[in-house]
Amino acid sequence: MRFVPLPKLDGTTLDEVYMHNYVPSGEWEIIKTKFVTDIKELPDSLTKFPRAHFTIRIRRNPVYYFSHIIAPCFVIYGKYLCLCILR
Repeated sequence: MRFVPLPKLDGTTLDEVYMHNYVPSGEWEIIKTKFVTDIKELPDSLTKFPRAHFTIRIRRNPVYYFSHIIAPCFVIYGKYLCLCILR
């Protein structure tokens, strides 16, 4: 596994997340990624808390959904109807 250093936590915004090790999936497609850092200060203290926000927008592949969920339901239902008729 390879680790990539994060940018400074000073309000940096990156339009794309480092995805060198990403393995594409047949079910999902990555549409957009975003990385934002900021520093949160609490009003009661002088402590600063760095935060990192990752946003990943994904879309489900409808062909995968149909072939793995919808079609098998119809096949099982069709077999059930055939068994009821042949009885």
